This record gives sequence, structure tokens and C-alpha cells, in this order.
Amino acid sequence: MLGNFDDDHRFCTACQTYVRYLQSPEHAYCVECGQKVTLFSKDDTKIFLLGTKTGPTRSELLLEAME
Repeated sequence: MLGNFDDDHRFCTACQTYVRYLQSPEHAYCVECGQKVTLFSKDDTKIFLLGTKTGPTRSELLLEAME
């Protein structure tokens, strides 16, 4: 099943919310303010990494780096 472009959102740190975005070959940009967007907010990234925890390896290192 293909994704629906209208329902696809990423997190904009400038707008502090999930927004629609434009994808370039290297980065994705917020359609509201033009800043780069990320797949998840920091809080959602932490939840995701903890939910997929495979041990005190890469996941915990990423969590520490975010703080």
C-alpha cells in the first residue's frame, strides 16, 4: 500500500508541531516556515527508541546524545 501524501507529516522544530513537508534529495523542509524537518519530535523519538529497545547499545546512546 502506498502512503498518502496529504496525511504524511514530519516534525518542524521551528513550528513545534507536525507539518506537511517538501522532500528534496537530501532533506525535507516545512511548507509553513521552510526549516528542515525531522521524522519525529525529540519526545516521540525517545518513546520510539525505548519501544524498540534491544539493549543498552545504540538506542541509549542516541537518547543520551539528545539530552
